[in-house]
Amino acid sequence: PQAVMHFMQNSVLELLEDESEKLRREAVTACARMLERTIDSVSPRSFYTRQIADAIAQMLQVGIADESANIRLAVLDSLHRSFDVYLADRENIRSLYIAVNDEDMRIREHAVEIIGRLTDLNPAYVLPCLRTTLIQLLAELDAGDDGRTEGTSAQLLGILIRSAPRLAK
Repeated sequence: PQAVMHFMQNSVLELLEDESEKLRREAVTACARMLERTIDSVSPRSFYTRQIADAIAQMLQVGIADESANIRLAVLDSLHRSFDVYLADRENIRSLYIAVNDEDMRIREHAVEIIGRLTDLNPAYVLPCLRTTLIQLLAELDAGDDGRTEGTSAQLLGILIRSAPRLAK
Protein backbone atom coordinates (compact mmCIF):
# COMPACT_ATOMS: atom_id res chain seq x y z
CA PRO A 1 0.00 0.00 0.00
CA GLN A 2 2.82 2.42 0.73
CA ALA A 3 4.23 2.38 -2.80
CA VAL A 4 0.77 2.68 -4.35
CA MET A 5 -0.24 5.61 -2.13
CA HIS A 6 3.09 7.36 -2.72
CA PHE A 7 2.78 6.96 -6.50
CA MET A 8 -0.84 8.09 -6.48
CA GLN A 9 -0.14 11.17 -4.35
CA ASN A 10 2.96 12.25 -6.22
CA SER A 11 1.89 11.46 -9.76
CA VAL A 12 -1.67 10.48 -10.49
CA LEU A 13 -3.58 12.93 -8.26
CA GLU A 14 -1.68 15.82 -9.85
CA LEU A 15 -3.04 14.76 -13.24
CA LEU A 16 -6.60 15.43 -12.05
CA GLU A 17 -5.87 19.10 -12.77
CA ASP A 18 -4.20 18.65 -16.14
CA GLU A 19 -5.38 20.68 -19.13
CA SER A 20 -6.12 17.55 -21.14
CA GLU A 21 -9.60 16.16 -20.54
CA LYS A 22 -8.45 12.74 -21.70
CA LEU A 23 -5.59 12.74 -19.21
CA ARG A 24 -7.89 13.88 -16.37
CA ARG A 25 -10.30 11.07 -17.22
CA GLU A 26 -7.49 8.49 -17.18
CA ALA A 27 -6.28 9.89 -13.85
CA VAL A 28 -9.78 9.48 -12.37
CA THR A 29 -9.89 5.86 -13.48
CA ALA A 30 -6.37 5.16 -12.22
CA CYS A 31 -7.02 6.81 -8.84
CA ALA A 32 -10.23 4.89 -8.33
CA ARG A 33 -8.59 1.56 -9.13
CA MET A 34 -5.60 2.24 -6.89
CA LEU A 35 -7.83 3.39 -4.06
CA GLU A 36 -10.07 0.33 -4.35
CA ARG A 37 -7.10 -2.00 -4.16
CA THR A 38 -5.59 -0.07 -1.27
CA ILE A 39 -8.87 0.01 0.67
CA ASP A 40 -9.23 -3.74 0.20
CA SER A 41 -5.70 -4.40 1.47
CA VAL A 42 -5.54 -2.22 4.61
CA SER A 43 -7.34 -2.37 7.91
CA PRO A 44 -9.79 0.41 8.83
CA ARG A 45 -7.38 1.70 11.48
CA SER A 46 -4.40 1.71 9.15
CA PHE A 47 -1.92 4.53 8.82
CA TYR A 48 -3.17 4.90 5.25
CA THR A 49 -6.75 5.69 6.22
CA ARG A 50 -6.14 9.46 6.28
CA GLN A 51 -4.30 9.36 2.94
CA ILE A 52 -7.14 7.38 1.38
CA ALA A 53 -9.69 9.84 2.75
CA ASP A 54 -7.71 12.80 1.41
CA ALA A 55 -7.39 11.23 -2.04
CA ILE A 56 -11.13 10.50 -2.20
CA ALA A 57 -11.91 14.06 -1.12
CA GLN A 58 -9.59 15.39 -3.82
CA MET A 59 -11.27 13.23 -6.45
CA LEU A 60 -14.68 14.37 -5.25
CA GLN A 61 -13.65 18.01 -5.61
CA VAL A 62 -12.86 17.29 -9.25
CA GLY A 63 -16.23 15.56 -9.45
CA ILE A 64 -18.05 18.77 -8.59
CA ALA A 65 -15.73 21.43 -9.99
CA ASP A 66 -14.31 20.16 -13.27
CA GLU A 67 -15.45 22.16 -16.29
CA SER A 68 -16.21 18.96 -18.19
CA ALA A 69 -19.41 17.12 -17.37
CA ASN A 70 -17.73 13.95 -18.65
CA ILE A 71 -15.02 14.22 -16.00
CA ARG A 72 -17.51 15.04 -13.24
CA LEU A 73 -19.53 12.01 -14.30
CA ALA A 74 -16.44 9.79 -14.45
CA VAL A 75 -15.57 10.73 -10.87
CA LEU A 76 -19.03 9.99 -9.51
CA ASP A 77 -19.23 6.81 -11.56
CA SER A 78 -15.95 5.61 -10.04
CA LEU A 79 -17.11 6.06 -6.42
CA HIS A 80 -18.05 2.45 -5.73
CA ARG A 81 -19.48 1.07 -2.50
CA SER A 82 -15.99 0.29 -1.22
CA PHE A 83 -15.52 4.08 -0.84
CA ASP A 84 -18.72 4.62 1.15
CA VAL A 85 -17.08 4.69 4.57
CA TYR A 86 -14.94 7.59 3.36
CA LEU A 87 -17.73 9.28 1.42
CA ALA A 88 -19.87 9.36 4.58
CA ASP A 89 -17.64 12.12 5.95
CA ARG A 90 -19.56 15.40 6.37
CA GLU A 91 -17.41 17.37 3.93
CA ASN A 92 -17.72 14.68 1.27
CA ILE A 93 -21.49 14.58 1.76
CA ARG A 94 -21.58 18.36 1.27
CA SER A 95 -19.69 17.95 -1.98
CA LEU A 96 -22.12 15.27 -3.12
CA TYR A 97 -25.04 17.61 -2.38
CA ILE A 98 -23.46 20.16 -4.67
CA ALA A 99 -23.45 17.49 -7.37
CA VAL A 100 -27.19 16.89 -6.76
CA ASN A 101 -27.73 20.33 -8.30
CA ASP A 102 -25.42 19.82 -11.28
CA GLU A 103 -26.70 20.92 -14.68
CA ASP A 104 -26.12 17.43 -16.09
CA MET A 105 -28.90 14.99 -15.20
CA ARG A 106 -26.55 11.96 -15.23
CA ILE A 107 -24.41 13.58 -12.55
CA ARG A 108 -27.45 14.44 -10.46
CA GLU A 109 -28.63 10.83 -10.69
CA HIS A 110 -25.27 9.44 -9.56
CA ALA A 111 -25.05 11.93 -6.70
CA VAL A 112 -28.53 11.05 -5.41
CA GLU A 113 -27.74 7.34 -5.65
CA ILE A 114 -24.46 7.71 -3.74
CA ILE A 115 -26.02 9.86 -1.04
CA GLY A 116 -28.81 7.33 -0.67
CA ARG A 117 -26.22 4.61 -0.06
CA LEU A 118 -24.75 6.67 2.76
CA THR A 119 -27.94 6.92 4.82
CA ASP A 120 -26.98 3.99 7.04
CA LEU A 121 -23.38 5.15 7.50
CA ASN A 122 -24.12 8.72 8.59
CA PRO A 123 -27.89 9.03 9.07
CA ALA A 124 -27.70 12.06 11.35
CA TYR A 125 -26.13 14.12 8.59
CA VAL A 126 -27.52 12.48 5.46
CA LEU A 127 -31.21 12.05 6.32
CA PRO A 128 -32.05 15.71 7.02
CA CYS A 129 -30.46 16.76 3.74
CA LEU A 130 -32.20 13.94 1.87
CA ARG A 131 -35.52 15.00 3.37
CA THR A 132 -34.91 18.49 2.02
CA THR A 133 -34.12 17.02 -1.40
CA LEU A 134 -37.24 14.86 -1.22
CA ILE A 135 -39.42 17.86 -0.39
CA GLN A 136 -37.80 19.85 -3.20
CA LEU A 137 -38.45 17.08 -5.72
CA LEU A 138 -42.06 16.65 -4.57
CA ALA A 139 -42.60 20.41 -4.85
CA GLU A 140 -41.21 20.38 -8.39
CA LEU A 141 -43.58 17.53 -9.27
CA ASP A 142 -46.49 19.36 -7.71
CA ALA A 143 -45.73 22.63 -9.50
CA GLY A 144 -45.86 20.80 -12.81
CA ASP A 145 -45.17 23.86 -14.93
CA ASP A 146 -43.13 22.03 -17.48
CA GLY A 147 -43.02 18.38 -18.46
CA ARG A 148 -39.25 18.28 -18.55
CA THR A 149 -38.92 19.44 -14.94
CA GLU A 150 -41.60 16.95 -13.88
CA GLY A 151 -39.81 14.12 -15.67
CA THR A 152 -36.47 15.04 -14.15
CA SER A 153 -37.98 15.33 -10.68
CA ALA A 154 -39.80 12.01 -11.02
CA GLN A 155 -36.65 10.28 -12.21
CA LEU A 156 -34.56 11.65 -9.33
CA LEU A 157 -37.33 10.81 -6.89
CA GLY A 158 -37.30 7.20 -8.07
CA ILE A 159 -33.54 6.97 -7.62
CA LEU A 160 -33.81 8.56 -4.20
CA ILE A 161 -36.46 6.09 -3.04
CA ARG A 162 -34.53 3.08 -4.40
CA SER A 163 -31.21 4.14 -2.90
CA ALA A 164 -32.59 5.35 0.45
CA PRO A 165 -35.51 3.07 1.34
CA ARG A 166 -35.20 4.12 4.97
CA LEU A 167 -36.07 7.69 3.99
CA ALA A 168 -39.01 6.54 1.87
CA LYS A 169 -40.52 4.72 4.85
